[in-house]
Amino acid sequence: MTTEQIPVKNGLSASTLKLLAVLAMFTDHTAYALLDFYTVPAQIMHIIGRLTIPIMCFFVGEGLRHTRSIRNYVLRMGAFWIISAIPFYMFFGDMYGIRQNIMLDLLIGLVTTATLADKQKKTPVKIAVTVVLMGISLGIGGWPVLPTLYILIFYFGRDMNQRIKWFVITTFVFVTGFIGLVLLNNIFHFSSYEWIWWDRAYLYGFLLAAPLLLLYNGKRGLENSPFLREATKWGFYIVYPLHLLILALLFKEPVLSAYEIYVALNALALVLVLAMVEVIRFSRKSSPQSAILVLMVCASAFAAAFLAEITAGDVNGAITATKLEYVAECGIFLSLTSFVKEFCKVRIPRIIQILQYAAAGIIMFCVFTIGHNDLFYTSYEMDCSGEFPKIALEYGTLFPIAQGAIAGTFFMVAVVCGYKMTKTSGTERKRNLCILLGCVSLWVEICLYFFGFTGGYDLICLGILSVLAFFTFALLHYGFFDSIQAANENAINHSKEGILVIGSNNRILFFNPIISKLFPELRTDDDISSDTRFTDVLDNKTTTITINDRTYEMRAEPLVENGFVQGQMLWVLDMTDYFENLRLIRNRAETDPLTGLYNRACFEQRLTQQLVEKRCGTMIMLDMDNFKYVNDTYGHGVGDKVLILFANILLELINDKGMMCRIGGDEFCGFIADITEITELSAFAESVIERFAEGLHQAQLPEMTTVSIGFAVYDGTEDTSFISIYGNADKALYISKNSGKNTYSFYSGLTDKDC
Repeated sequence: MTTEQIPVKNGLSASTLKLLAVLAMFTDHTAYALLDFYTVPAQIMHIIGRLTIPIMCFFVGEGLRHTRSIRNYVLRMGAFWIISAIPFYMFFGDMYGIRQNIMLDLLIGLVTTATLADKQKKTPVKIAVTVVLMGISLGIGGWPVLPTLYILIFYFGRDMNQRIKWFVITTFVFVTGFIGLVLLNNIFHFSSYEWIWWDRAYLYGFLLAAPLLLLYNGKRGLENSPFLREATKWGFYIVYPLHLLILALLFKEPVLSAYEIYVALNALALVLVLAMVEVIRFSRKSSPQSAILVLMVCASAFAAAFLAEITAGDVNGAITATKLEYVAECGIFLSLTSFVKEFCKVRIPRIIQILQYAAAGIIMFCVFTIGHNDLFYTSYEMDCSGEFPKIALEYGTLFPIAQGAIAGTFFMVAVVCGYKMTKTSGTERKRNLCILLGCVSLWVEICLYFFGFTGGYDLICLGILSVLAFFTFALLHYGFFDSIQAANENAINHSKEGILVIGSNNRILFFNPIISKLFPELRTDDDISSDTRFTDVLDNKTTTITINDRTYEMRAEPLVENGFVQGQMLWVLDMTDYFENLRLIRNRAETDPLTGLYNRACFEQRLTQQLVEKRCGTMIMLDMDNFKYVNDTYGHGVGDKVLILFANILLELINDKGMMCRIGGDEFCGFIADITEITELSAFAESVIERFAEGLHQAQLPEMTTVSIGFAVYDGTEDTSFISIYGNADKALYISKNSGKNTYSFYSGLTDKDC
């Protein structure tokens, strides 16, 4: 979509509208927590609360229009849906049954709109996806279908007036139809919801968003405060689960026990870690990306094992889960070191890495020999005295090694990042700050648990989740990638050469912007096997191509990996300027700079070749009469004009019959191939003399100079040389000079005959 928001002068910014949405949401849920639904104050507060959904749907549409990655946008929305699940059910209890929070409705609307807007998807696919998503919305959505309709309207609407028009119509039809269904339900009782006819009328409050959205000025707001601008960007997503949790704790009877919430939080942490794995997996390829993927996989394994431990019903299951936890922990601190080494660009002494691997080996030995010695645990049993059964442990002498290795690694990372912050600035400093905050967040969780602030519940999974969240933010937000890869990509994308990568199946794998400009019709995965422009190059049938009057050299190189040719890389280089420079260099080497005729060296070389081939023709010598007086009287500038005029006349008359040369000064010579007939040569000479005189007159140049001509005919039957035929023509020219000038003569030492 390319529709643009028309600014409203002195209107409402995005930050202001989002703040209004948050306040309306808080007002609505406060009414649910404190007031009887059917009281007038509660109804007024619920009507105000209807502002939230249209405003958030509007900004989902705006976000989809401007996002750089639809996939990441969907993943973020999905993550907040999962995060909000527990607070939602803690607050609303069984009021909604299996229906989900508003984040799922926004997610369904986002995916539906993105699918319908994707021009590459075929219509049947779009219809199928939309039907499935609408089915999910009807089945478990908190607000079935309506938010999706809003997002579609706000995304596809041509302008704000059209969007608001359809928003109002849709809202009125939907709410009126809903009230009609309530009336029918009171008669036929097809739904378990026993509403009275008027208690859904507050949904008309959605329409209150229309005038506010019409006042949207297209600005983000808070331009002078980047921190507050970012806070409003993420504010709704964070405030939604947070305020539900606070209201539930303050005003609602507990729906879930502390243990159930504890298990749910750990399960949520596992899901979020897996979601971050998915996000990082599709980020820019780099060595830090590979390291953090390993780190996240280990963290996922740890979260899964920890969840298994706190839900285990017997000591054997808990011990097995504990063993898996320590395996994952070893992977965490080893991959953490690798990540920091790559991401912060620091050298980790080899001795530290050796010690880490040694510690990991000792931990693995101790963990997998539990029960056979007292090195790690001297005793272990299930403790059922608390709110939930958990394993009670007494630690052996080597247990501190595990804790020290893990704690030492995180402490080392924190120190390294803190040191790097003092030595760097800008983006790199922010990267190091994110890593430092990640490490500190884990220590905060550990300290809270150690000093009893968590009620005896170990929230290590949430601590690890916070570490990974900071790391992921640093990697994605600050766009880190390998400098070598960056150099390669910049070289490819900014190179003057076009680069086209073709797979072994003749399908296009990649091309850079130069190729896209030269061949705009190309698309990735196109089959080029029938395109002779490329196949001729791959088959060594051609090396050049002309596009828009420019000449390009094309060459192919095999792409070899592991000893096998995996495809071809086609290079396309604009050689137009190169060939033009070659032509200019050649011209300078072969021609006279003033007249453009051949110089003597080039003329002699070319004529010698024709004489070797015994090609008959006639040598011509031409000399301007009294030309010295032109230079002396009118200057060399005028003299040059006379020379240029004469050269142009010679080129016109000789055309493609031969070649002409300027010997030097006012002397010229030429060779007319295949013509030896005296009458034809005489006509040529007379044309030269006549055209030269007319040219001087028309150009208003001095007419004091004329031209004398000498011919030497070569019949091609005998061997001769350039010097010989040149001398013969010069003798004929001498005869013309002695005969009064402005005439022509033939060397009589050769037989005149046709070829």
